[in-house]
Amino acid sequence: MNTFDLAAQQELEEVERQIALLIRRRDLLRPLVKTYRDNDASVPLDPPTVPIQEMTTAIRRNTQKGQIIAAVIEILPKYGHRHTRDLVADLEARGIDIKAKDKLLALSAILSKDDLFVASRKLGWSLNGSIPVAAPTATGT
Repeated sequence: MNTFDLAAQQELEEVERQIALLIRRRDLLRPLVKTYRDNDASVPLDPPTVPIQEMTTAIRRNTQKGQIIAAVIEILPKYGHRHTRDLVADLEARGIDIKAKDKLLALSAILSKDDLFVASRKLGWSLNGSIPVAAPTATGT
């Protein structure tokens, strides 16, 4: 298999994972919409959420960025908030090396571009609350 074939196959696999996640999100939303329509429409309902473990399965783990995002999603619930330097150490302890001259800056750049994470200068990084099913998810690309 040449490089193009391999890249195309990996992209196809990623698309299939994303489709499966979208179908799951659709299936979670349908009963919510039905319940909302069947009941008093003025009563606000909280949207269903996708568990963190399920979200990590939708992330492309065969890229460095995907591995980093998946690992940070698994790390943060244990601490609530975590400073970038501590996350770098956590990732290295898991065997995930950030291939950059400035690892702190590289990790911050990755996390800040993803809606799953919230930065606080005082407290560090945290997960963006519970992620609604309708919210965009990380693809690791």
